[in-house]
Amino acid sequence: MSAHGDRAAIAPPAGELARPRWSVMIPTCLAVVSLVVPPASHEPGERGRHARVVDGPCIEAVHHIHLADGSDARCVQLAPVGLPAVLSRTASDARTLRRAFCRYISIGERGHWQTISALEQSKSGVLHDWLETIAIGQRLQPPCMVVRREVYERLGGFDRRIGRYGEDWEMWVRIAAHYPVWFEVEPLALYRVGSASLTATTMRTGQNVEDILRAIDVIHAHLPPERADALRVQAREVAATTALRRARRAIDSGHGPVALAQARAAARVSRSPAVVRALVHTSLRLAMRRVGTRA
Repeated sequence: MSAHGDRAAIAPPAGELARPRWSVMIPTCLAVVSLVVPPASHEPGERGRHARVVDGPCIEAVHHIHLADGSDARCVQLAPVGLPAVLSRTASDARTLRRAFCRYISIGERGHWQTISALEQSKSGVLHDWLETIAIGQRLQPPCMVVRREVYERLGGFDRRIGRYGEDWEMWVRIAAHYPVWFEVEPLALYRVGSASLTATTMRTGQNVEDILRAIDVIHAHLPPERADALRVQAREVAATTALRRARRAIDSGHGPVALAQARAAARVSRSPAVVRALVHTSLRLAMRRVGTRA
């Protein structure tokens, strides 16, 4: 067990060679890697960019952090798709910051743009009250994140108690509890959304929701005591609403078992009026789809 308990300790890289400013770690999970910028190595004494494609599942993110050796590296990029070189502008005017993120564009399997993430504020700059905002639900994807490596060295790696869903969210909340966060209004990153995610085993069993609930419980400890319980209730409602949204997508795609598992999980997570209404609506859609299939 490390000094960080349930989180892997991230030690400073060994060696005396000059370290690059940026380390970009790009896992090949799900075979959807798209290198927007060619990998660039660095020579001794050169303070540039260091990129590495890592062969392994996304869950090995802690291993990827260990491989990243950028010291004043603003970025440890843990994402299959992104624009790491352009992201350098995100924190260029805020050298004392340790973490920043930009808006991202969701793209389909063929690279077509689908949606753009939320505009958190009208101008680029430090976010106010960001801890409570990020604590109630995951609003980000890894390609849009830039984090100084020293942050991981201080706070530890991803929490081992969380499964395949929510470990990145808990990390962003943990960082927000300790550091100010810069927001870049320009969409400088891409995030690929694949149809395979709907048929994953965790979706068919509802395990993804159980992982999110574990993340919510871990996040509770990072929040101000006077607000922690209320924020947990909100987070559970968001988790249920998200599960029902996935259920509706599964219905439209013809994946009935996934839809049923997500709806059942949502019913266990929250019984708020909004969730109950959405649950009734989703259940009716699922029933109508079953009737149509049998006809």
